[in-house]
Amino acid sequence: HQDSSVNSVKNGIYAALFTVGCISAALSRDPTVETILAGGLSAVPRRSRLAHAIAQVREWYAVANAWEPVADQIHAAYGHLNWASAMYNFPITTLALLHGKLDFGKTIATAVVCGVDTDCTAGTVGSIVGAAVGGKGIASRWIAPFQNTVRTFVAGNGDGDNTMTDLIRRTTACRVRG
Repeated sequence: HQDSSVNSVKNGIYAALFTVGCISAALSRDPTVETILAGGLSAVPRRSRLAHAIAQVREWYAVANAWEPVADQIHAAYGHLNWASAMYNFPITTLALLHGKLDFGKTIATAVVCGVDTDCTAGTVGSIVGAAVGGKGIASRWIAPFQNTVRTFVAGNGDGDNTMTDLIRRTTACRVRG
């Protein structure tokens, strides 16, 4: 909450909390899209506009069972907002998770094809589904081209070139032990 309040307010903060809740639930044993969304919603005030938007998308998708008509409904309901608005992008994130059904490529593709802030929605759903399926659940075509390399400019990180394996190891070591 504190970190996201540096550049966001209200539903922008809730969107960050929703993402953290989704990733946490995705890391549980045998996650499903429903348990992941429930985990995200558990971190968001129930009466917030964001919680309402996520519930609305879930209802729309339950009726349509297809991404296109739901994307149209999202654009009609939230298209008047700024393209970077959490209230516009997190309904798309929710739709991508529902339609992708924990298929890494399908989930990312759904987020991108809906438009708006595609790099953020694809990155968000990719991190959630990646946490759910793990490295073995992601097709090599998404991983191999990077040759286990990541360039980051995090302070104190040397020249910025690291292996993904090392970054995963370092991140995992930061887990809170309970």
